[in-house]
Amino acid sequence: MQWFYPLRDIYEANIRAERAEKTGSWHVVVQQRLYCLERSQKAQDPLAIRFFAHKLSLAYSAMKMVEKAGFYRQLALS
Repeated sequence: MQWFYPLRDIYEANIRAERAEKTGSWHVVVQQRLYCLERSQKAQDPLAIRFFAHKLSLAYSAMKMVEKAGFYRQLALS
């Protein structure tokens, strides 16, 4: 059952990011999405990697950080 704990951590981090997104706390959104992306990369889950990269690109776009948004957009499309 050890595989369950990383999934729960990712789920909880994603929920925190969604809540922060609603209040415009973009630094929290980015922190939580980066955590999710790193865990997805460690698990070698390409669908999750693309999902969280896309979410990061949206967060960086909202923060007007065009270069970082572009980087994560490319990662999401790969």
